[in-house]
Amino acid sequence: MVTNPRSSTDVDEKSEGVSLHERPVVYISNLPYEATAPDLQRVFDKEGLDVVHIEFIKKGKPERLQSAGLACVTLATADEVKTTCQKLDGKQIYNRAMVVKEGKFE
Repeated sequence: MVTNPRSSTDVDEKSEGVSLHERPVVYISNLPYEATAPDLQRVFDKEGLDVVHIEFIKKGKPERLQSAGLACVTLATADEVKTTCQKLDGKQIYNRAMVVKEGKFE
């Protein structure tokens, strides 16, 4: 698990010699503060999307980090980025519509 200021869940840290930083990413915003990596994983699984890594962005002091309502999700292939945006943008999680955009993990 990554520490300060982020929280993450690794499904597969490295696969086929490709690091996380070279993989396609989508940014998800408008997440409820109580959403967790397993919650997001279930949403992706229901749509048949292959997640490699989920990282939530946190804010606040190190001893009191809170969710910023944002996450970066690393996908297995670049082909899944457009599909993910189409399938999940506007999808509800805890009664909030997620905003899903193509991004780059940095």
